[in-house]
Amino acid sequence: IITEKNHQRKGLATFLLKELEKIALSRGVTNNLLVATEEGKLLYETLGWKLYCLHTSVVIPAED
Repeated sequence: IITEKNHQRKGLATFLLKELEKIALSRGVTNNLLVATEEGKLLYETLGWKLYCLHTSVVIPAED
């Protein structure tokens, strides 16, 4: 999820994450996994999320 520059720093991500956590908890989900950019990691840590491990993606292009 990316927030446009003129909408950043207004609490939108915080609101969204808290709502998603409420939905998960209401459905009995207590273990959550989040993959984030380095910038996003800083936000999520302020919301109480903890780093479990680093994540790497690999893309193998199809042959033409």
